[in-house]
Amino acid sequence: MKPLAPSDVLTRHESFEHAWRLLTDHPAQARALASVDQTHPALALQARTVHCAADLGAGLYPEALAEALAVVDELRGTTDQLWLSRALQIAALASDALYQRDLTLARTPRPSDAARALQRFALHSPPLAHPGDIWYLTDRCDIAPHVRATAQGLEQTAPAGRHILAQTSVNLGILECEAGRLAEGIALLERGRDLADTTGDLAGWVSAVSHLAHVHTELGEFAAARRALNGVASRSAELSGSAYRSLLFAQVRVEYQAGDLQAALLALGALHSTTLTGPEQQAALLIEADLHAQLGRYEEAYTLIERLAELTKQLNTRERDRQLAQLDEKYQVEIMRRDAAVQQLKAEAARREAEMEHLEKVELQRALESNAILIHLLRDSHLVSETLLGVSQLTQLDLDPVDLARHALTLVTRIVDADWCALACRKGGQVTFETVWARTEDSRAFASVTLPENRGVHEALLHSPASQDEPTFASSYERGTTHCPELVDAGLSGCASLPAGTALDVTYVLLLGRLGPDREWTERERRVLSATSHTLRAAVESQERMHRSREAALTDSLTGLANRRAFEERVRDAAGTAFSVAMLDLDGLKRTNDTRGHAAGDTLLRVFAAALRAQAPRDVQAFRLGGDEMALVMDGHSGPDPQVDRTVRAVVEASVAAVRTAGFPEADCSFGVAGWPGEGRTPVDVVALADTRLYAEKQARRARRSAAERPPGGAVVFGDAVLDTVTRDVRGPLGQTKLSPRESELLRALVHHSQQVVTRADLTVMGGLAGNDTGGALDVHISNLRRKLAGVTEHAGIRTVRGQGFSLQWYEEFTDH
Repeated sequence: MKPLAPSDVLTRHESFEHAWRLLTDHPAQARALASVDQTHPALALQARTVHCAADLGAGLYPEALAEALAVVDELRGTTDQLWLSRALQIAALASDALYQRDLTLARTPRPSDAARALQRFALHSPPLAHPGDIWYLTDRCDIAPHVRATAQGLEQTAPAGRHILAQTSVNLGILECEAGRLAEGIALLERGRDLADTTGDLAGWVSAVSHLAHVHTELGEFAAARRALNGVASRSAELSGSAYRSLLFAQVRVEYQAGDLQAALLALGALHSTTLTGPEQQAALLIEADLHAQLGRYEEAYTLIERLAELTKQLNTRERDRQLAQLDEKYQVEIMRRDAAVQQLKAEAARREAEMEHLEKVELQRALESNAILIHLLRDSHLVSETLLGVSQLTQLDLDPVDLARHALTLVTRIVDADWCALACRKGGQVTFETVWARTEDSRAFASVTLPENRGVHEALLHSPASQDEPTFASSYERGTTHCPELVDAGLSGCASLPAGTALDVTYVLLLGRLGPDREWTERERRVLSATSHTLRAAVESQERMHRSREAALTDSLTGLANRRAFEERVRDAAGTAFSVAMLDLDGLKRTNDTRGHAAGDTLLRVFAAALRAQAPRDVQAFRLGGDEMALVMDGHSGPDPQVDRTVRAVVEASVAAVRTAGFPEADCSFGVAGWPGEGRTPVDVVALADTRLYAEKQARRARRSAAERPPGGAVVFGDAVLDTVTRDVRGPLGQTKLSPRESELLRALVHHSQQVVTRADLTVMGGLAGNDTGGALDVHISNLRRKLAGVTEHAGIRTVRGQGFSLQWYEEFTDH
């Protein structure tokens, strides 16, 4: 292995050139030589190009392609055309290996631009010109015109560019032969061979001779092929090992294709006298085994095949070892890179740690001073927080606004400089004041000053009207335009006005005063007093909302009477004292709703409720329990009392008279009365007893009304409907209809067994349909009868019991409303 060039002897540019030359045989040394820290951008790009080439040699094609394309993009903005050409070659080779040639072509300049660039290289810097770059810069399908253009440009550079022209002629000859233009291709290859021979370009001469021999062999012109290879042996000393072996292989191929097997064996003998690489030995052994086989020397051919197999095995093992070595080199390089990165991180960490120590020393004193100020502020903030928390906790207690203000000011005055406080209460157009707190005897004397009362809403008491919505503060009270002379004479120097909310139509404003010299209200005092004002205002208004919500929850929205919940609470709260309860039922509401609409029914309820509230004595409270049910509760009567019955009856009759006068003649009311504790074990039992007496009175009223309205002659009554058996008329609350004889008989049978199921067979006999129930005659009569009943009453109907028969259903508790 060649020793690494010392970096202190070579310049940075020379180091990269040396690394580029080491890539073929010593890629690890080349990579290490290019891994030194580079601060110059151009040198960093050269180092990255060397690493790309090393990755390409190691078979890392994706990495090599990606990095080479990135380097190409950056090198295009520089004048370093040599390393740009090298990066382009790496990208082209890697893309060929990955079958992504189009990716590289998309990133390269246009072919014509590349050709012109190569012409400029040849004219101005011949050592940098590489006609082979066109193979990487252009698409092979369109390469010939650009190579031809390059050749035309190089014709003008003679003699400086003749050796490059030789390479270009050879390349153009190859392309012409591939395109099928053999004559032109052979002429160009011969010209390139002669130019290379003249300029001493052995590589160009070897390339031209090899391709000429190949073309003549393909054409079957074996003599011409042999002539093209004349002089190879005489120049063996000048040629490099690989070039000489390439020509010997060409000679073997010519003789092999010509069928001169012995000559081919002689050429192989000459080839074996050179040092062949592993793949070249494989190719030579394969050709030699085939020649011996064609000559009938099968044992020699078999021996050569065995040698070929053993060689292939060795080469595979060597290739695997080489790949493992490459992976190990790559691993070692990565370890070195990571170690360097770790060292850099450690150095950066040490630098930052030193900076932090310096900053700590510089900032320590500032932090101590700031902490002292912060501690003072925190203590003050803690005191303010405790005060506001105490005020907030007061709002959770059930205190009236005066007590709430008194307790809140006891807390607030620990941190607020004030001597006196009053609570201004505005109700309607009047404002009154009540002193709730005084600090000292002087302030108590001030508090005893008679304040002006009954001032107008828009007149000022202290700094602003008592009806304002936001806190206001005044430090020089007597200089204000709205001051009160009585307070100025008493020594008031400063004041604050804090709104405290509205409850039960009363608006509260907290007034704080200062005595003695003028003092400014500090920002902290303003903040604390504003927060206290908002808290008290929220608490008072919350109590007001709760009061109104409770009243709304206990009030019937339609009539304005107390509702069922209020009735239950009233009975429950009165359980410790004697009371009487009257349960009321307003008759005629349903009939009004059905005949005149629900709006008329609502009017009936409102009129009756208003009359009930107006007629009831002061100690009697009226409730609406729901629908047409209402109740009266009165204290002081524990059992049956004729006076209570007379009072309730008088109230009910007066209320009924009021609603009848208002246009509801069908209205009436039934009631039942019971007393606690004389008529029940619990208040609930008393309410149930009053309810029972209510329905007993309703039944008696209904019986009396039915007897008065019963028609003469035979009649059948069911529910609230009547069947006249003589005229077969059915009359009910909704109207009147006539039945057929069969329908009349069927209805009488069903009424006789009302609320019971009558079978089809029995009903057929009872209705006189025996022997005639064909085609569903019974079902037809029942259907007609059911329809006619629906037109006269809502409380009776015929129900079909599937598989059994029919029954007449009517409601025992039907009413007239």
